[in-house]
Amino acid sequence: RAHGQCQRRGRASGRAGAEVCAPAAGGGRWVTTSPERLQRFFTKTDGGYQVSKMVRDMCVFARQDLTRDPPFSHLDLVSCRNVMIYFDRTLQSRVFRLFCESLPMYGILAVGSKESLRFSKYEPCYERLHAHEKIYRKVK
Repeated sequence: RAHGQCQRRGRASGRAGAEVCAPAAGGGRWVTTSPERLQRFFTKTDGGYQVSKMVRDMCVFARQDLTRDPPFSHLDLVSCRNVMIYFDRTLQSRVFRLFCESLPMYGILAVGSKESLRFSKYEPCYERLHAHEKIYRKVK
């Protein structure tokens, strides 16, 4: 129940563009950004900054069951970090297929540090963009 409440609050906060600090995730540290990016993508508020409406309107904040729901289509970015490690190889393969169907050519897939496309038949569809982070670009 608490997990579901956190998910709902997270989606609501994302839609609102509110800053949500999760100390357990990343130690509560904020990533610094350039003044140009702050001006372009954020709005100054009393408490700090809020993601601009333009950016929020380009994002989909929705509950998605990777094991049952049909994939979204035409996504430019799929970030599925530290989820696949809980799936067996059969389910991982099915989810990687959904990602492959969802992403257009040159779309970006980010997976967690313990996750890999290595054992998936969909690995040839992607090129790795970053040596340390598990960030891939769809190329087929």
